[in-house]
Amino acid sequence: MSNRKYILKPGVHQFAPGSHPVHHNENTTDEEIEWYLKLYPHIRHLLRSQPEQAKPNKRPRIAKAIKVTSEIIQQINEDLSATN
Repeated sequence: MSNRKYILKPGVHQFAPGSHPVHHNENTTDEEIEWYLKLYPHIRHLLRSQPEQAKPNKRPRIAKAIKVTSEIIQQINEDLSATN
């Protein structure tokens, strides 16, 4: 169980509305929980450890900001050179 992607909070849980609470860590697999999450995303709050969500990479935005800033500085320097 230590290599599991999804860990349920302690207790027995009901995934599907109207069903009996029968799900716990010993009788569910990651694949089964993923299947239920697709159908019933509201059960995410029953998970103690949630998988790391892929965080958007901010580096391209930083690189773009640096490039734009460099272009602006270059344009300012060219404008200053033209006025002197």
